[in-house]
Amino acid sequence: MTARRQDAVEGEHGVKAKALQALEVANPGRIFYRMVFADAVAPAPDVAAVQAFVDTAQPT
Repeated sequence: MTARRQDAVEGEHGVKAKALQALEVANPGRIFYRMVFADAVAPAPDVAAVQAFVDTAQPT
């Protein structure tokens, strides 16, 4: 998974991550971005953060 984390497009600092971060900055309070990397099982804090987001997301 380390190789994936370092990927130039989909990695932690890749093109997609930078684009999402720019959207987050341009839309404060409307867009929240979090990238989760996991080999076989996602770490509990990451799963909890995603679940909290899903629970509070309001459809437009």
